[in-house]
Amino acid sequence: AIYAFVGSVSIGNSSFERNQAGSEGGAVYCYDGSIAATDGSSFVANGAATYGGALSSFLGSGISLADAVLTDNSAGSQGGAVASIYPVTAVDTDFSRNQASSASGVGGAVYAQGTATFTRGSFTDNTAGSGGGAVLAIGSVLATGTVFTRNRAPNGGAIKGFSSVSVTDATFTANVATTNGGAIYATTTTSIDGGSFVGNHAGQDGGAIYGDDPVAIVGT
Repeated sequence: AIYAFVGSVSIGNSSFERNQAGSEGGAVYCYDGSIAATDGSSFVANGAATYGGALSSFLGSGISLADAVLTDNSAGSQGGAVASIYPVTAVDTDFSRNQASSASGVGGAVYAQGTATFTRGSFTDNTAGSGGGAVLAIGSVLATGTVFTRNRAPNGGAIKGFSSVSVTDATFTANVATTNGGAIYATTTTSIDGGSFVGNHAGQDGGAIYGDDPVAIVGT
């Protein structure tokens, strides 16, 4: 739908539905800049062959979402809904039924090489072929008050993080990893403060959390 080579793309109170790209960003691809989607914007059933079924940002300052809805988007490789080399920030944003569809697909809803930060909002029924049913981040993952339900991947049913994973007052319910980390798979430190883990499942290790490095849990 939109290709922007340099600069920012700002979207407010708009809808993108059933757009397709043969490479990246079924709805919006920004090569060198930023993408912001706010004010009830929705992205439904968009698709990309490789990265970011709805939104993809290569260079620049990343992707920010507020009060947005991303549903039924699909990418073959990374980020069923959103993919960014830089940070992804989402506030009061809901991701549902997005998928990174290939066997090596990661980040069913969100793939970020930078930090991924989520405040409230929800991830429901997102899937990835390899890791991070809802979210896969190379940078840190920070989630506050976010709800993760029925997301699925071989490793990290909801979240797979390659840097620190920090979760505060978040809810993880019925997420599934067919291998390790039913809710969370973290390769470095994991910090959990409040929230709940209910009915998550892993086929091998870590029904709720699989951590390669220290895991600290308080009041959960």
